[in-house]
Amino acid sequence: LVSSSTLSVCLPAIEKLGHSHDTDVVPVLVQALGQEKRAVVRQYLVDALGRLRSPDSVPALTQALSDRNVQVRQSAVVALEAVGSEDAENALFQHAGKETEYAVKTHLIGVLARSRNPKATERLKVLAEDADPQIKARAQKALKNKKKSPGELIVK
Repeated sequence: LVSSSTLSVCLPAIEKLGHSHDTDVVPVLVQALGQEKRAVVRQYLVDALGRLRSPDSVPALTQALSDRNVQVRQSAVVALEAVGSEDAENALFQHAGKETEYAVKTHLIGVLARSRNPKATERLKVLAEDADPQIKARAQKALKNKKKSPGELIVK
């Protein structure tokens, strides 16, 4: 069902699996993501993987950070934060320096600002020097707010 050519069939099926709390469905969703041509379906698949919060989805979600569709990349950022593993964080930290789209950078700034990993601060410093003045200002504000919070600890 998740690979149906009919959106009214595959999207609800993907939603249901994402809300199932059953990590046994991760391989099915990952396989579908690797084969899917439609951006909206890829986004639903990434969102579902994020809701399942399985470390097994990190390689596929990391690959989704390079998707040609901005919304899929935004969803991948959110999903990797939800997984919260060290590998998921590292994927986000590495991607922060590569992303070119404003909307995705904004999501990354939010994730980095919430992270207690010291590497997040380093990535925020890179974004605080971004060529886009709005991204630069957002990252600088996030850095300023991080300095006000208690000491950073790696969690999870």
